[in-house]
Amino acid sequence: MTDDIEFHVFCGAELITDIAHFFASLATYSPERQRYEIRGVVGSDEFHEAVDSWDEISRRMFVPLHDEEIIIQFEGYKRLEELDWNRYRQNYGDIRRVDRILEAEGDTPNRYKVNKQADVLMLFFLFSAEELAGLFERLDYGLDPQTIPRNIEYYIARTSNGSTLSRVVHAWVLSRSNRQRSWKDFQRALRGDVADIPRRNDV
Repeated sequence: MTDDIEFHVFCGAELITDIAHFFASLATYSPERQRYEIRGVVGSDEFHEAVDSWDEISRRMFVPLHDEEIIIQFEGYKRLEELDWNRYRQNYGDIRRVDRILEAEGDTPNRYKVNKQADVLMLFFLFSAEELAGLFERLDYGLDPQTIPRNIEYYIARTSNGSTLSRVVHAWVLSRSNRQRSWKDFQRALRGDVADIPRRNDV
């Protein structure tokens, strides 16, 4: 409609494709109708929103926990192997893209507790301890605020920070418990983005 070809090439086409993938994942085949259906989706009919089911879902969502205190990234994560982070840092220095390093070695990150960026830690970036405790109480999980530092350390130790934004999240969640480390992560995030500007301008 706007004839913005640049947006379409660099953003729009990918966005449309991802939306199509999302709705395709929601579709189920009806043998009776011999057609695909997408059930339980609220469209422009704003009067029939089925809010009761949303409320029930919001209270019964499953959250995988390890030892009742570590919020697991996904079910099965705790069964993955630990990566020898020190060895990889000594051998390669920059391990932000540890996934590519592992693949170059004929290995795969799917075997290990390795994260490219802050995922679970986004919870502590977006919500206060009190807000999180309320959300987990609603789900009938007990989240002791004392476990938050352990969650933070658990994931910081297993994250390669392949995204510079990841260090911003780390800086924030560390800002109360370890200000020196927090400031160091924030500076590294800034340096990473500034150093990357010439390369991005060349693309």
